Amino acid sequence: MSKEKAGMLFFGTAFCLVAIDPTEIRIAVKDGKVPPITARKSVNYLEAGLPHCAGYAVQGSNLYVTGGHWMRKEALDDPAKIPNVESPADGEAVINSKVYVADLTTKSMEFEFSPICKMNAPKNKPKVLEVESKLHVMSNFIQMPESYDTPTFEVYDPNTNRVEALTEPPFFPPRIP
Repeated sequence: MSKEKAGMLFFGTAFCLVAIDPTEIRIAVKDGKVPPITARKSVNYLEAGLPHCAGYAVQGSNLYVTGGHWMRKEALDDPAKIPNVESPADGEAVINSKVYVADLTTKSMEFEFSPICKMNAPKNKPKVLEVESKLHVMSNFIQMPESYDTPTFEVYDPNTNRVEALTEPPFFPPRIP
C-alpha cells in the first residue's frame, strides 16, 4: 500500500500560526479528555518580528504573510490593557504593507520569514486567497472609511514578485479624505 504525501493544515489566530500534519491526528478520547495535537511548525508573530492579525496563504512550497498591525510585546503583559500599536524601527506604517515568505520544505520547527516586497497600501486584517498561482489580498472592511488606505484589493504574483492594484470592491465605502 502506498502512502500519499499529505499537506499541512494551518490554523491562524491574531498572534500565531500553527501547522499540523493531518495524517498524524489520532483522536482517541480517554476519560473524557482529548489528547493534545502536536504542531509540526509554528510561529508567534510578535516573537518573529511579524505583525499580528496578518493574512496568510500557501502557494506552492511557500507560505506568504501580509498585512496586520505592529504591536509592542510589553502591551501583552497586562491582559487588562488594550494592546498598543507602534511603528517599527524601519518607518513602516502601523498597519503593515510588506509581504513575507517562508519556505515550507525546511526541516526546522519554526517558520523563517523574509520580507520580499510591499503592497501598494497597507492591509488591515487582510483576507488572502491563492487563485491561479497568484495571491489576492483584500483589506478587511472597516467601519470608518477614513481609516484605511487604497487600494484595498491587490494581487501579488510570486513568479514576477510584482503587486498590482485591482478594482475596489463595490461593498467598500469610498474613502473619506
